[in-house]
Amino acid sequence: MANLVSTALAHCVGKIRLGALHGMPETDFMECIQANLFSAFYTLAGFTNPLKEAKLTGSAAFVSSAAASIGTPNHEAIAAAKGGLEVLVRSAAATYASANIRINVVAPGLLDTPAAAKILGSDLTREITGKQYPIAGDWQECEYQYDIAPFASTKPMSYHL
Repeated sequence: MANLVSTALAHCVGKIRLGALHGMPETDFMECIQANLFSAFYTLAGFTNPLKEAKLTGSAAFVSSAAASIGTPNHEAIAAAKGGLEVLVRSAAATYASANIRINVVAPGLLDTPAAAKILGSDLTREITGKQYPIAGDWQECEYQYDIAPFASTKPMSYHL
């Protein structure tokens, strides 16, 4: 059986862990880092290695968070995880550019998804949270999430034998 090599990747993994550092167990912090940053590292390595070996071009897109760069209260864990993801992606983009492997990241604000249900569960928490983001109260509904396919590929995602 021939090996399939994916030429496009969309990494939409995320785990939100909110809370100030002084009250956060180390295990919660590490789970957030593992889900957001380590998963990106291992996924990207598994994506780029076969492309380089097969001498194929490719594109990858990752989802970060605005929290990584705006300094939102009680977002230390997710900001560290997604900030690390952004640095990983920028560095990898520079590393693999000569092999024509494009690697990008998008950083939306808070998305109204099941993962954010506790944050956006009441009018009061929506109001308070809305003041922490650049576009206050402009929650992206789950079905309107960023379409990262254009960032991942200029053609439909494909596989090569």
